[in-house]
Amino acid sequence: MKSYILALLAMLLINTKSFGDEIIFGVTADYPPYEYKQDEEVKGLFIDIIRECFKRMGYRLRVEVFPWSRIIRMGKEGEIDIFVAFKTKERETYLDFSRESVMDQTISFFAHKNADLVYSGDLSEFQDLRIGVVKDLSYGTKFDEAVVQNILKNIEVHKEGDYSLKKLHSRRLDLIISNRYGARYL
Repeated sequence: MKSYILALLAMLLINTKSFGDEIIFGVTADYPPYEYKQDEEVKGLFIDIIRECFKRMGYRLRVEVFPWSRIIRMGKEGEIDIFVAFKTKERETYLDFSRESVMDQTISFFAHKNADLVYSGDLSEFQDLRIGVVKDLSYGTKFDEAVVQNILKNIEVHKEGDYSLKKLHSRRLDLIISNRYGARYL
């Protein structure tokens, strides 16, 4: 359940653009330390890595901030050139993924510090727990399939991860699932 992949939309289009053309990179700026806004500037590890890669290829990168669901829709419709997303079978039907990941990431469960939970690797152990997720995010094949197959029955979908974290702190959720480093910034 790890490894975010740089989704390169319309790779042929990128390859046919002349040097100096602008590439639109869609981000949420809501995913520190990978992408976030500071003093009205979008920053983060993904921003730095991708900006440098395209700079070396002779492209200007224009970073645009959108809600995650809109980024997925825009990617599907070819309205943005690149974004960072977890590779899924469904997304492979309409996106071209790079062969290398931008950065490996570990997806983890987070519970209240006083919770008496142990994860053995069997998601059915969590079937009755209230789990917070972010809308349209993939958490890897194992988790995503457990949701679709209704093994995990109490999934609460939120627009942003920080809302799930607030509900976890107030014990209105039993678990959240998130990227390990990203959750530390929430």
